[in-house]
Amino acid sequence: MSINFDSLFSHPLDLSWVITAVIAIAAFLSPVAVALINNHHAYKMKKLEFCHEENMKKLSLSHEAAQKQFEIYYADKKTAFSEVLRSAGNFTASKQSLERYQNVHSAVDTALLFCDSQNQKTLISFMDKIDNEVFGSGSSREERTMYSSLIASLGCELNKELTSTKQIVERE
Repeated sequence: MSINFDSLFSHPLDLSWVITAVIAIAAFLSPVAVALINNHHAYKMKKLEFCHEENMKKLSLSHEAAQKQFEIYYADKKTAFSEVLRSAGNFTASKQSLERYQNVHSAVDTALLFCDSQNQKTLISFMDKIDNEVFGSGSSREERTMYSSLIASLGCELNKELTSTKQIVERE
């Protein structure tokens, strides 16, 4: 028996069922593909969001730590400068007192840790003046006036430095 291939392919081919099947498969797979793409995108966005939030928390903690450190430094600096002026004022009343002299020296030594180089020179000059001219001397009116003006100028210099250290707070 021989097969006639011409008769098999002589009929027109009806592709309507094939097109219908392809459309049905595409209609089924399209939402699945869109859902997979959307889920992948949402995953990446959420991951970026978590990374951003983590970085913001780190920055916030770093800023808070720096702010706290600055506040402590400023408070220590202010305390040291105040102690210099307080002990220098107490020393005025008794220039012969070794204890008050030691208190002034100790306060100046502590304040030197917080000063810039210009004010370090000023403090060292102040202590040199006390060492060479004031300690053990009498209390004449001129000496008291000179010492008081020296303390006042020292206070002004330390105040300038303290003011330059303080952060400027902007108000809205």
